[in-house]
Amino acid sequence: MPSTLPASEAHATLYDGRSAHPWRVALVWSDAALTLTRADGEVETIDIARLARARDGSGQRVVLRRTDAPDWRLLLDPGATLPPLRRAAAPTSRTASIVAASVAATLGIGALLWLQGSTILEAFAPLIPRRVAARVGDTIVAQLGAGEICHTPAGDAALARLAARVRSQHGPQPASVAVARVHLVNAFAAPGGRVILFTGLIDKARTPEEVAGVIAHEAAHVALRHPEQAMLRYLGLSAIAQALGGNIGALADLALLLANTRAKEAAADAGAVAAMRAGDIDPGALADFLGRIDHARAPGDRIDRTIDRLGDYAATHPGDASRIVAIRAAPRAAHPRAALNASDWVALRSICSARR
Repeated sequence: MPSTLPASEAHATLYDGRSAHPWRVALVWSDAALTLTRADGEVETIDIARLARARDGSGQRVVLRRTDAPDWRLLLDPGATLPPLRRAAAPTSRTASIVAASVAATLGIGALLWLQGSTILEAFAPLIPRRVAARVGDTIVAQLGAGEICHTPAGDAALARLAARVRSQHGPQPASVAVARVHLVNAFAAPGGRVILFTGLIDKARTPEEVAGVIAHEAAHVALRHPEQAMLRYLGLSAIAQALGGNIGALADLALLLANTRAKEAAADAGAVAAMRAGDIDPGALADFLGRIDHARAPGDRIDRTIDRLGDYAATHPGDASRIVAIRAAPRAAHPRAALNASDWVALRSICSARR
């Protein structure tokens, strides 16, 4: 995963058009070229004649494009200076007409997916190749700041045992379940099947059964292809931004990509209850966790537009008391057993304690 340069050196964010990850880069301008130094030490020099200033829809940042690499974008930090550059060529009237027609068509498709697309999304989501969805998922993980995945031998083993106890009974299984060093009480299933738990959620949980419930819930989203459905719905609209010179990595609305409707949350809850019962874990633990997190939220809390500013699990998993009631009303496990033994629980809770 790309690392981050010290703030004093980082002047821009690079989307190179080849990988899903954004790179922080240091910039050095000369009369004829721009030299970029990535966080991994790779240096790239670009002829200044190949650079053009592009339109930024927000008006807040300077965006540069390369005339010889259409998917390449460089987003300069606010306040950064640059030498005079030509602007990207304005489209001819013929090109403008084609672009306008494309945008109109994309808008119509996007509106159809957004407003009437549940059946379409459910039908097409399983057709997305895992490697394509995984690339979008990797971008989401990187932009969330969840790039530092924690590992210890004992913690990894405990997490694997916990995830195995709550395997979904239907549909694809998560490609991986991991813990990221992010101090928010949150978790999410990304396109491609990655399930990420944040350390804040692990710290907030009182029992391994509560963590098992969250994993089961996210695994149900994976089995039901909810992340891929959200990706299809979003990309139907984001194509408009791409047609106008945007970049999916730069413009992706993470909250939109990861948000689920109440209906999808109810379906994931039902899947989680079934998986917990099959794994001999009391589903009431998930209700306990949701109730405690929801109760802790301050009245009037507002869901921010970017998930890395969200403060709790309930904010990204909409619902109300009816979810908790439904989980508690479901049949309990016939012969419940502890989800983890005491030493495994300690290992999981300390998986991010040692910095690499």
